Amino acid sequence: MAEPETFGPGKLCVGCGMCCRNYPGAYFPSDLGEDRETVLINVEAMLMSGWFSIDNAEIDDQTVLWFIRPRTLQGVREGLLIDPTYFGGTCTFLGPVGCRLPREDMPFACRALKPMETETGDCISDLDKDSYGRAWADYQADLIEIANRCSRALGLTRKAA
Repeated sequence: MAEPETFGPGKLCVGCGMCCRNYPGAYFPSDLGEDRETVLINVEAMLMSGWFSIDNAEIDDQTVLWFIRPRTLQGVREGLLIDPTYFGGTCTFLGPVGCRLPREDMPFACRALKPMETETGDCISDLDKDSYGRAWADYQADLIEIANRCSRALGLTRKAA
């Protein structure tokens, strides 16, 4: 996926932050490495860090696809590694001056926001949960295995399906 023309952390999120306060942006596999092995190593390290979670997209009645995103403050309080809520709450990386992550570590979904371009002042995204899930379609079995392994290692009871 080509890098979109976007804003850096801190420029606008501190003024609004509605996206970050309602739903953390998702990572795409290309954010985490150039090859499958590197992506999966990074997924496991991210989940073990406690700062990231797995979410899902219900593509249709028969298809649920898992993807990686930052945990929410609510997810941290409740000890959730698997957090499939749509509006899960405030991203753990939103600070008083915007995103705490350096631009190169921000999820693609955050970097791809088109800030304040609507009459209401809302940011625009061409991405949604379906696109996040579809980006991870080839990784589903691995994500479930890693999530279950990390849940056991972290002493969490919630497991991937």
